[in-house]
Amino acid sequence: MRTPTIRFALILVLAGAFSSTAHGQFNPGAKDVAAPPSDIVNGRVVLPSASETGSSSPVQIRALAPTWDAARGWTAEIAFDVDADGPLSLALLMPQFVTFAWEFVRPSGATIDAAELRRMAQHDARENAFEDSTWSADRWDLSAAARGAWRVRITAPGLASTEPPPSGWLVARTAGRARLVAHASTLETRSDMHVGIVARFEDAQVLSDLHGRAVVQLATGSIALDLADDGLHADGAAGDGTFGAYLPAWTSGDVLARVDLVGTAQDGGTIARTANLAFPMIERRAALTG
Repeated sequence: MRTPTIRFALILVLAGAFSSTAHGQFNPGAKDVAAPPSDIVNGRVVLPSASETGSSSPVQIRALAPTWDAARGWTAEIAFDVDADGPLSLALLMPQFVTFAWEFVRPSGATIDAAELRRMAQHDARENAFEDSTWSADRWDLSAAARGAWRVRITAPGLASTEPPPSGWLVARTAGRARLVAHASTLETRSDMHVGIVARFEDAQVLSDLHGRAVVQLATGSIALDLADDGLHADGAAGDGTFGAYLPAWTSGDVLARVDLVGTAQDGGTIARTANLAFPMIERRAALTG
């Protein structure tokens, strides 16, 4: 059996649908603008700025990377940060339906037992059709989660060692208000221009230890870009809390990026968010001047 390929664009849609219903409001991001070119040139239709066309995300997204355990079967342990006391929602999104056993580990290291989990959480597992694919969502909603570093252990006891490990993504939504806003540095996403990926926090009192990375899927393969706040990477002024990274020169085709930003708040807690971003890099075929 061939392991299905995870598509970032599909994760963007499913994660957006999840965060829109997880105790918060969802910003749908960019909207299409349709108008005659003359209306844009003469100013009758004003295009949005680049910062208004990206995505705004309140979630963390972590890849599922299971390993074989002789006692448990295919098992993955995923860590994520809870930056505020309150409700916690988790959804495991997969391109196949697999029955999982979940273990929740508090910041103290204590595991939530089955009886307590039934009292404090609601569980829902279902399949979702998207174009020509069927994806499953295994979701838990906890009524209360303390701030700190949490872990979940996810096991697929029904799969044999000879079967491919399950693939997917864990999406975590905390009670924290912080959002990660990510967008292309310009609306002119042409391959002959310097185009960057830009990211910043909103509604977060993050003062120190900010760092970020973008995992970018291009037509030529996947690359990782470290984000900088030095004023040299489409990020505005140095030290202003906005981070950026330039795409490689002459990039063309669809760009699908997963952007992560992490920082330390005033109270010492960790704030982490993930945003998915998709835009085309267009090759200039001709330039008409008259």
